Amino acid sequence: MPGKKLAAVDAAMAVLRGINGSSGNYNTDLENRVYDRLFTPLQKPEVKMPFVCLPLEDEGEEIGYEGLCFTGSWRLVGSAFFQDNPESDPLFCDGGRQAGRFRDDLIRAFTVDQHLGREVLDCSIIRVQTSAGVIDDGISEVVFTLEFTQVAGPSDLGAV
Repeated sequence: MPGKKLAAVDAAMAVLRGINGSSGNYNTDLENRVYDRLFTPLQKPEVKMPFVCLPLEDEGEEIGYEGLCFTGSWRLVGSAFFQDNPESDPLFCDGGRQAGRFRDDLIRAFTVDQHLGREVLDCSIIRVQTSAGVIDDGISEVVFTLEFTQVAGPSDLGAV
């Protein structure tokens, strides 16, 4: 498996961009709105929801060595934002329903190719947390954690 970290992150972002409801395979249609910088809908109201942010802010990569190979393992935390409807229906949270469907889409998307096209040994969704219907700000959020594992050698890390 190639060991370039940014190639793995780019491949994960491509998986997220592939969550396209118009294809008939997913409930959510991100329409390529996947960003590598974290911002909220309140900070960037011009960005149409739903959208996903997956910043390259890992929780500290662990690297182990065995002979001439290394194993790298790290986690990234992403956020997905959905429009809610507190003003039109204060009793039922449409954003929560969208968030629940996105959870299913997320797991499906990363289960289809856990190797991210041979960029990693494994990439898995290991946690999903939903915040919807709690406050009436018109936004529902899904926070998810991706775990990456790569195995490679020094020759795989040559200059780009």
